[in-house]
This record gives sequence, structure tokens and C-alpha cells, in this order.
Amino acid sequence: AAGGLGLLLLGLATYVRLERQTAASPLASAPRSVGEPLTVLINTFKRPDRLELAVDHYAACAATGAVPIEAIHVVWSESPEAPADAPGEVRGVPVVYDAHPTTSLNNRFRPLKTPRSDAVLSVDDDIRVDCEDLMFALEVWRAAPRAMVGFVARTVSGEPGAFRYRHFWSTYMTGRFSMVLTKVAILHHDYLAMYTDSAPRRAYSWVEEHKNCEDILMSFVVAHATKAAPIWVTGKYRDSGALDGISTSGAGVGGSHAVMRSQCVNDFIEQDYGGESPLVTGSIR
Repeated sequence: AAGGLGLLLLGLATYVRLERQTAASPLASAPRSVGEPLTVLINTFKRPDRLELAVDHYAACAATGAVPIEAIHVVWSESPEAPADAPGEVRGVPVVYDAHPTTSLNNRFRPLKTPRSDAVLSVDDDIRVDCEDLMFALEVWRAAPRAMVGFVARTVSGEPGAFRYRHFWSTYMTGRFSMVLTKVAILHHDYLAMYTDSAPRRAYSWVEEHKNCEDILMSFVVAHATKAAPIWVTGKYRDSGALDGISTSGAGVGGSHAVMRSQCVNDFIEQDYGGESPLVTGSIR
């Protein structure tokens, strides 16, 4: 119980500090989204067991009344048509398979068909967020619906031409971060259309070809639009893909995944954003 209280307090501290920090940002004047339900958008690839567990978990969050969930959407890139045995609902929650003819990682950010809500949880099939902590994150998002609100933060450090993508320990030790990963983050549905229609075409094509860095590009797209830092919340979640996650092993991604991250950051900044990083750094210190 003490550990859970500590996580909740840290999450609250994260929210309060970032709200103060971004008080003068464009997000401060954005209207709150009171009572907005959540659409769960699950990215999956050839892992039916994990997908089934993920769908059932989030449907249970809704069925127990813990989280108001409008629908669960599955990013289906394994065939141009949804599987014949795809469920239409689970525990009373609508389940929609959005089928795509390619295996592009860009598929995960294509605008959704109805039913959907403005609040979208982008999540990998190997991550299951505790229902109570998911509701907390949704409340944070409702207070700042133009922000990205996520559980996994990363930072970028360095200077032009030599930026480095920093992993968890750097963020944890410094309390500074400039992106939250879309493996588990809530964002406004508008950003799906913005990414699909307006992300720099060279970068978009790079993601298509190399099957990496779509989450970094989404962070660039949102930061460029908002001129504000994301919001990092903490909470309990199970990540069964910590060593073989869909972001590092699925859909053809090879062992160079980690090396590519810094390359993506530098290439996006230099070739797509005029040499100026759009990322804004937040802090919980």
C-alpha cells in the first residue's frame, strides 16, 4: 500500500509541477475536456495471445466502471481485412479492427473510424495499465487536452548535429524529459490526422521504410504544434514486452533499434525541422 501511495503522490507531483511550468504555454488557454471518455488504440503485430489479454484488460476497466471507455480499436496490419473471428465487442465494449494493407508503423497513427472519442490511449499490446492509474492519466489529460500525457518519458540532450536520445535512467536521475512514448500515452485524436496528413514527408517515409521512430516523430509533430512539453505521469503498468516489445522486435525491426533513435532525432531536426528542435523540456524537480 505504501508503494502505491508513493506512485500516486509522485504522479500528483508530476502533474502539479508541469501545470505550473506550462502555465504561460499555449496549452494553458486550451479548454478543459470535462467528462471526455477514452478510446483505447492498441498496436499489435502477430501476437494474438497478448492482444487478447490487452483487449480484455481494458474492456474490464470499462466494465467495472473504473474508466469510461468509448471503444477499443486494434491497429491491424497483418492483412488487408480484419480476421474473421475478430470480436465485435468484449465485456460490452465495442471493439473495432482497423485493417491496413501494409505493415507500416505509420498505421498506428491513422485517424480512427467511429466509435471514438477525442481522448485516445495509444498503447502497445504488451502493456496493461492499472485501471485506477489509467483513470488518473485521463483526468490529467482532461485538464490539458492538447498535451500528450504518458507513462514512459524520454529526453534528448546535446547540440545540433550531435543530439542524443536518452533512455530511462537519464530521465529518472535528472527529472528532465522532452517526450513521452506512444507505447503508452494519451493524446488528442486531432494529432492522428496531423501526423498522417502534415508530418514532414521525408520523415514519414523514413518511418515507413525503417520501421522505427514513429513515436519520436509524433512527439516532434505535437511539440511543433503546441510549443509545450508533454506531461509525464507515473503509475502501475505491466510491460510484458520489456525485452521483446513490439517497438523493438515486431514488424521487421532489427537489432539496430536503439542506435537508430539518436539518428532519428538528428535527422528529423536537421532535415525536417530546419535545424531547430521543436521539443520542449519539462521537469519534475
